[in-house]
Amino acid sequence: MVIPLGAGPAQEGSVPDVVKDVHCKYWWCLAAMFLSLAVTEIVAADVFAVLFHTIMAGIVYYMVKDQCKNMSMYCLLIVGMLCTFQAFIELIALISSVGGRRTQKTVVKQGSDNVTTDRK
Repeated sequence: MVIPLGAGPAQEGSVPDVVKDVHCKYWWCLAAMFLSLAVTEIVAADVFAVLFHTIMAGIVYYMVKDQCKNMSMYCLLIVGMLCTFQAFIELIALISSVGGRRTQKTVVKQGSDNVTTDRK
């Protein structure tokens, strides 16, 4: 169950051992990827992406530290929702870029007193 419908911490359980033993290393890799992506976004000067990926790395780090002690359904839901929102935003950017770049060349022809331009 991913959507937490309970009234509070009474429904919280401990993290399964398989998550602690097997899946924990993948969560650490995800945190490292978010952090490295934030560094590359600094180089690209995309401030909002840096902020988002740093927050995501912080949330994943918070969940995974101390043998996944803080990994709850609420944190998993937040990470899933944030990743879905970011994927939607990036999909919009991808769709707008599918057509490729358009170049325009202006040729100036000198006449007597009038200057005309031809666009190709």
